[in-house]
Amino acid sequence: KYGSETVWPYFYAGTMGLVQRDGIERLRHAKKYSGFFSSICTNLAWTGWMMGVGALRGPDPREMAKSDCVVIWGTNAVVTQVNVMTHATRARKERGARIVVIDIYENATMKQADLGLVLKPGTDGALACAVMHVLFRDGMADRAYLEKYTDDPRGLEEHLKTRTPEWAAAITGLSVAEIEAFANLVGTTKKTYFRLGYGFARQRNGSINMHAASCIAAVTGAWQYEGGGAFHSNSGIFK
Repeated sequence: KYGSETVWPYFYAGTMGLVQRDGIERLRHAKKYSGFFSSICTNLAWTGWMMGVGALRGPDPREMAKSDCVVIWGTNAVVTQVNVMTHATRARKERGARIVVIDIYENATMKQADLGLVLKPGTDGALACAVMHVLFRDGMADRAYLEKYTDDPRGLEEHLKTRTPEWAAAITGLSVAEIEAFANLVGTTKKTYFRLGYGFARQRNGSINMHAASCIAAVTGAWQYEGGGAFHSNSGIFK
C-alpha cells in the first residue's frame, strides 16, 4: 500500500568498517527505502552528553588507572570493553580504588563491583539528580569550580532541591541508603572517573539520562584531577 518507504534499513557500525557499514545506503537510495537521521546508536547519547559537557571528548581512559573510584554506568564492560576493566581493576589493585557499577540487571560487570546499583530501566536521570541533590545539600559540591567552569550552578542547585533521595528511590527502585552511599562516595572521592556507556541512553528519555549523569563530575569538580572526570567518547578530538 505504501510502497518502498515501508522498508526501513536499521544498522550501525558494530565491528564493521565504513565501507561495509555505509554500503547499505546505496541499496536504500536505489530502492527509495525510508532513511533516518544519522544513527539510532549514538544520537540520544551524544545529544545528552553535549548538553552536559559541550564537546564530545573527555579525559584519557587510561587515567582510570589513577582513579580512586571508577563508576561504570550503563555498559557491560567485562564483556564489551576489556580495556576499561584493565584500567579499573589496576586502580583497585594498586590504589585501593572502588568500582561502582550501575545497570538494570546483574551482568558480568556488576559481579566485579564494590558497589552495584541495579535500577529500573530509564530511571538513571532520577538517580543522577538525587546524587547531585545530596552533593549540594551536604556541602560536597565544588562551588568554586562550578562558578568558574559551568554556566548556571545556582539554577541547577535550585532545580535539584526537590530531587531528594526519597524522590529518586520511588522512581528507580533503589533504596534511599543506596543513593546516599553512592552520593557520599563520589562526593568525598575527588579522583572519581565516570565511564558513561550507551546502554542507558537508548530509550525515549535517553538524552536526559545522559545529560544528568554527565553533570555529576562537574558538581564534584572531579574534572580538575588526573584520574577524575567523565568519559563517554573521544571521537570529537578527531574533528
